[in-house]
Formats: sequence, C-alpha cells, structure tokens
Amino acid sequence: EVRRDLGVPDDALLVAMIGHIRWWKGQDLVLSALAGLDEATRRRLFVLFVGPTSNGEQAYHEHLMKLVAEGDLGDQVAFLGQRDDVPEIMSAADVILSASTAPEPFGLVVIEGMAVGKPVVAARHGGPAEIITPGAGLFFEPGSSEELGSLLETLLESPELRAALGKGGLERVAAFSVARTVEGVERVYDELLS
Repeated sequence: EVRRDLGVPDDALLVAMIGHIRWWKGQDLVLSALAGLDEATRRRLFVLFVGPTSNGEQAYHEHLMKLVAEGDLGDQVAFLGQRDDVPEIMSAADVILSASTAPEPFGLVVIEGMAVGKPVVAARHGGPAEIITPGAGLFFEPGSSEELGSLLETLLESPELRAALGKGGLERVAAFSVARTVEGVERVYDELLS
C-alpha cells in the first residue's frame, strides 16, 4: 500500500535513504551511482530520499535536482521531504541505504533498517563501519559511486542475498537493545568503581 501510494512500480527494488538533505549525506553519490548503471538495470530500481533539506543546503538541493535532470533519473527517484511515516516507508523498502561521504557519528538509520529486517548498504566509515558485521549488511568504499551501483545491482538480482542480510541484521541489532546498553554501562561502572 505504501509503495502504491508513493508511485513505486510493483517490480522495482525500492531503496530508501532516510536523513536530512546535506552535502555530506551523499545523495549526490547515490544519483551518480544510478546514472552509472545501464538503463535496463536502472529502470528496475527506485530510490526514495526521505528527509527535509537542512538550513543552508538549498544550493545542494538544487544541485541534486540538476543531477536528476541530467541523468534522466526522474522515473527512478523521489524526494519526499519531511515525513511522519518513516517506519512504514522503511518497512515497505527492499534496501536501506546510508551513503554519507563524511563519517556518520553513529548511524541510527543503519540500526533502524536492521531492526525492520532490511538489508543495509553503507559507506565503510564512521559508526556504520562498527555497527555492520559480516552477514548483517554490505559496505562500499566512501565516495565510490561505482561500487555503490554494483552493490545495488547485486541486491537487485539476488532476493536470497537480501533475505539473508535482513536476517543477519535482525540478529546483529540485538546488540544495540536498551537492555544490552544498560548492561554494558553498568559493567563499565562496576569496573571503574571496584
């Protein structure tokens, strides 16, 4: 229902990138990755950019719109702006993407994607590099639109890999539960105070 409401073709691999539109979040990298794919592959992908444009980032937003036009990507992407239904969008997606070109301090979207059982693709730096373990998601080298495009194509062609990564992510995300976090903090305090 969410996919239909958003105009996503039934047979498309739906990739969701959640976060503010900011120069370092890598939306331009994603558009470059899409533009670098052959047309037949590109037509089978649909990328949602969910999040508002940050203050001071209007020029970057305009640059993104120019990339969409130049790459003829209008049928493969949608910029949704601020939304109140992000959990529903994540649940409807096939892949969750974090493409930051500068290291994320933590990478909450990565955790959220894992928590809904979705395969996660992220740049290999910052928080996501510590969160994602083998079998719980896929990495690409920061700034490499070619490697990102290749990973998206691989996921497009392999529902089995998507399912396995979603399952691996669900197992990994348990390490970030409130109970585990409290237990870890208590353990540190016990060690320091003894």
